[in-house]
Amino acid sequence: MHNAAPYIAECIESVLNQSYTSVETIVVENGSTDASLAIAKRYESDQVHIVVADKANVSSARNLGLSHAKGEYVLFLDADDKLDKLKLEIQMKTMAENEFNPSIVCVSDFYSFDGSESYAGDDLKHVYRPAIDFLIDLFESKSSLLNCSCYLVHRTLAEKCEPWNESLIRCEDWVWMSHILSKADAVIFEPSAISYYRMNNSNSLSKRFDECAIDSEFRGRAEVARILSRCKSPQKDKVIEGLIMGWNRTFYPFFRLKRKKAEKLFKELVPNCQIKYPKISWREKLYYIGVCLHILKSSKKP
Repeated sequence: MHNAAPYIAECIESVLNQSYTSVETIVVENGSTDASLAIAKRYESDQVHIVVADKANVSSARNLGLSHAKGEYVLFLDADDKLDKLKLEIQMKTMAENEFNPSIVCVSDFYSFDGSESYAGDDLKHVYRPAIDFLIDLFESKSSLLNCSCYLVHRTLAEKCEPWNESLIRCEDWVWMSHILSKADAVIFEPSAISYYRMNNSNSLSKRFDECAIDSEFRGRAEVARILSRCKSPQKDKVIEGLIMGWNRTFYPFFRLKRKKAEKLFKELVPNCQIKYPKISWREKLYYIGVCLHILKSSKKP
């Protein structure tokens, strides 16, 4: 948690109030300057453990939390989000029906915080085998990768994969989840299990929009694209184009060096590709100029 004083109590209580009660909660304090730690300490018990991170980095906090976890299954929950009361019961029942196979990942849906909108949509299947096909379907259905709190993962699978990439400040969740899905045998999607995602938290790193954040997003997307390039799905080239060239078009026609870097990577992963850029209207040019000015302004902040 980082400066999550308005949200952390609701987050912790959503875990403590689960209908599935055999749950260990590890709260990682991640450089907060508000009352987050004091609020979290009110819940400290045999079930709730507080760990203080040495550095303020979301990925290092998650790696630290995983290193302290003792449970058989792990789930990462951001401090401003929460779980539906039945979420873990539904996912653990699914795991039990599959003999607690450590190579199976159970994924829930996630909703806007008021419960009015599902982010997974209606196009996802119940079972994906191989698991990497779930990743393809997520991008094809415009569902992104869902939230990290959707993924219930066996501890041995989590430890077999790459740790959370501490050099990324954006797309670090995409990269970690892609590594998990590339190593898993199957995904079971349970839409009745639900996480809730808070969209209006101004402290969220996903709201950060400076050159460092943009570079992190490119590196994250590039790593996901490389993972996808090794799978056998016939849709992979289209998804890779969306990952790399979609990022590229967002900042076209500016940031020429980054654009060339993206083009080179796309040609490397999809050798027979054709790179096309749309014609830019004057309205779009004004938008791009606004984006760049915002980035330059953000970059000058101390």
